[in-house]
Amino acid sequence: MESQSVILIVDDEPANQRLLESVLRSPAYRIEVASTGEEALAKAAALRPDLMLLDVMMPSLDGFAVCGRVRADPDLGPLPIIMVTAMDDRDVRRKAIEAGADDLLTKPVDREEVRMRVRSITRLNRQRRYLEERDRFEQIAELSRDGYAVLDAEGRITYANPEACRLLRLPEEGFAGVGFLDRLRSEFESDPESMAIGWEAAVDPMRRVPFRVVKPETDARAAFWLEVTSLRVGRSPLGGRLLRLSDVTPELALQRDQWKFHTQMAHKLRTPLVGLVGALEILATDEALLRRPDTQELLQLSRGCVHQLREHVEDVLEYLDAPMIGRMANTFLVAEFEGVVQRAARQVGLAGVKVEVPAELSDSEVRFPLKAMELSLIELLENARKFHPHRSPKVEVRLERTSEGKVVVKVVDDGLTLPSDRLSKVWEPYYQSEKLQTGEVAGMGLGLPMIASMVREQGGVCQLHNRADGPGVSVEL
Repeated sequence: MESQSVILIVDDEPANQRLLESVLRSPAYRIEVASTGEEALAKAAALRPDLMLLDVMMPSLDGFAVCGRVRADPDLGPLPIIMVTAMDDRDVRRKAIEAGADDLLTKPVDREEVRMRVRSITRLNRQRRYLEERDRFEQIAELSRDGYAVLDAEGRITYANPEACRLLRLPEEGFAGVGFLDRLRSEFESDPESMAIGWEAAVDPMRRVPFRVVKPETDARAAFWLEVTSLRVGRSPLGGRLLRLSDVTPELALQRDQWKFHTQMAHKLRTPLVGLVGALEILATDEALLRRPDTQELLQLSRGCVHQLREHVEDVLEYLDAPMIGRMANTFLVAEFEGVVQRAARQVGLAGVKVEVPAELSDSEVRFPLKAMELSLIELLENARKFHPHRSPKVEVRLERTSEGKVVVKVVDDGLTLPSDRLSKVWEPYYQSEKLQTGEVAGMGLGLPMIASMVREQGGVCQLHNRADGPGVSVEL
């Protein structure tokens, strides 16, 4: 809000304009003038003045008409208007009131009376505007996903929207007077970077680097990160210093996932490459070695490393492609399902997979891309083979119909039984539950998340349970 009140003087006589300008000359006011009713309406719309001093008698559009049009305008309607007239009679006053004037001055004007009335009305109008701005701010803040808090000069909270109350665990009523930094310290811990500069930086409007605090992870909840930004917006609509409070936990989680991705990519891809390159260098630098019996063993090692590297790269590419595959707008026929299962089984080298399809589903169509189903089955059958103690599981793949008309694909094996704390994590990218007998973690932990992304893109759900009747798991899509 401007520090000066804008006053629009409307009079067709330049001498009267100059008179009122001289009476109201003050650092508190910015004076604008208009000589006609039409000009007055145009300037009022452009300037949004705090007060209009409006002469009654003007050619073309008189003061009564101007006042009536201002009151009829939704944006200008609340503008305070003092009408000025040389006629001091009851009829003029009645017309002024009917037109919507807030007050009436009679010429020749009394200088002190003019100053007093203008001072009173501009103060009231600025208070009205302040309240309107506060109401608008509160309406917007109430709907915001971010928290907003206003502090007084002593750092006490004078306003907090519902999200700020949730983030700071404040009661939505009765928080006035609570010290913001005291509350922040009681609920959060400073991160190392913020710790080095002190908590006061959280409310420093000149600080450009985000100030972040953390609520550490416990057995009952995950870690929670809060970013505090002191907004440089001058005086806030509610008075005092305006702070924005943002939950940046998902953002930091994404950064950690990216870091995990880069770290595991480097490890998973470099390990087979080191073996491959080392073996090939030995073969390439020693001609006599090529004639030795163990040469074939080195070549076999190289082939194994290349195969492993190819699997890892394909895992990554399939995971990245999964959302796109899941969005393909096509379906598959249940009649095709058994063929897709057997094709997937052949690809992973798994024999004896049993397929069960109810007769009532044989003519049905399932809203899920055929390619996505094939990729999902390849991953699930590969997991069943990979994590079976003897790498020879018995696998059953069943189709079932639910009462809601949805289709459930169940893949049941007789391999490992997972600890209960790991069942909920298997759908997370990069999570790997078990090691192979060699001690190496198989795959990259991307297969089940790939399936989940495709299924969820189609509005489906994924579940994994331990079998109740023996070892192994049941995956349901």
